Amino acid sequence: MRNRRDQAQLTALGRAIRHLRRERNLSRRTVAEEAGISRLRLWLTEAGLHNIQFDRLYALGEALEVGPAALLAEAIRLEGGEDT
Repeated sequence: MRNRRDQAQLTALGRAIRHLRRERNLSRRTVAEEAGISRLRLWLTEAGLHNIQFDRLYALGEALEVGPAALLAEAIRLEGGEDT
């Protein structure tokens, strides 16, 4: 069971991934295929329902043409209450 802070962080990371994907006009299918994960796994991650493994964070960053640090920075920005 996750505590509220953990859940807030997962939700923010998911929002960051979704924001960057949409900003680049990429489909879930495209990003999932490039990252080597299923569309369902990507959807769960974007929804904040899946705790993504570190290697998949790198793969998603590559699929979105950003580094994992940029993904985390966007998640921190969103967790702080800034909207996209």
